[in-house]
Amino acid sequence: MSEILRIRDLAIDFNTSEGIVSAVRGVDLKISEGEVLGLVGESGCGKSVTSLAVMGLLPKPEGVLKSGQIIFENKNLTAFREEEWQKIRGNEISMIFQEPMTALNPVLTIGDQLGEVLQVHKGIRLGSKENIDICVENLIKVGIPRPQQVLNEYPHQFSGGMRQRIMIAMALSCDPKLIIADEPTTALDVTIQAQILDLLRELKETMKTSILFITHDLGVIHEMADRVMVMYAGKIVEEGPTKELFANPSHPYTQGLMHSRPGKVKKGDPLYCIPGMVPSGRQQIIGCAFEPRCQYSFRPCKTICPLLEFNEKGHGYACHLSKEGGIANVGKAVNISN
Repeated sequence: MSEILRIRDLAIDFNTSEGIVSAVRGVDLKISEGEVLGLVGESGCGKSVTSLAVMGLLPKPEGVLKSGQIIFENKNLTAFREEEWQKIRGNEISMIFQEPMTALNPVLTIGDQLGEVLQVHKGIRLGSKENIDICVENLIKVGIPRPQQVLNEYPHQFSGGMRQRIMIAMALSCDPKLIIADEPTTALDVTIQAQILDLLRELKETMKTSILFITHDLGVIHEMADRVMVMYAGKIVEEGPTKELFANPSHPYTQGLMHSRPGKVKKGDPLYCIPGMVPSGRQQIIGCAFEPRCQYSFRPCKTICPLLEFNEKGHGYACHLSKEGGIANVGKAVNISN
């Protein structure tokens, strides 16, 4: 499969009243055609900021692209002007946001919002028969009943799950090559969450669209992703095929996340929690960012930032333990199982 998106050494800072905050600290990422890449990590680790950079939506002037390249189909998006971004954003790259009620305009009908995308990117006039027919077709694709009537209704008339389906229909309007799904099921109950995941899987199979799926939910990642990247404090600390990574989590942070799942705990026992706190983006991190929370840290961890090193299965992790031959024993120490 050919590569559709490549991010190289992406670093993003935010200028705040309390100083510079480093949100992303040198991320490398790639997505192939038709692939679902899961990006997982705690809140504040830089997942959503990375996705906003791919969409050209970093807040200005606070957000600063410090370094790096975002290559989409051999085009360097970081060199784009705003008018060039508008041709890509919503057309070739679409985004499904976490909370559809804030992403949808409350004073415009569903038909106007779906139709506007087609008018802006495809030149199909809003209100024309062709525009309406495509909007109806997209609503049918995402399983929304009575689509013709829905076009004349407003976002507040729908449940959270239905609004999320409308957001997905909007993302699909121009047959994008890449969809960024930023925690699209977080605000939904378990039953609706399962329906949305089934819908995304079905669309991925039928339309062959690549998906960057961002979440903090390991269960969702296990269901959805072909490949997983684990992010901590603005950097990728582990990466690999989903089955391989879940079978052999190798970075102490990934193991901590796996061990924190409620299903790993017997009824009545306390839930496991990774000790300590995520470092502030205002901190200068010299060695491994996870070192203060890691029970296996030793001298190199404090001063040298470990690099991702990959095995023959395409599974890589950034940990000094790999050089000491001790990484195989870490999983046993924290009792990680499938």
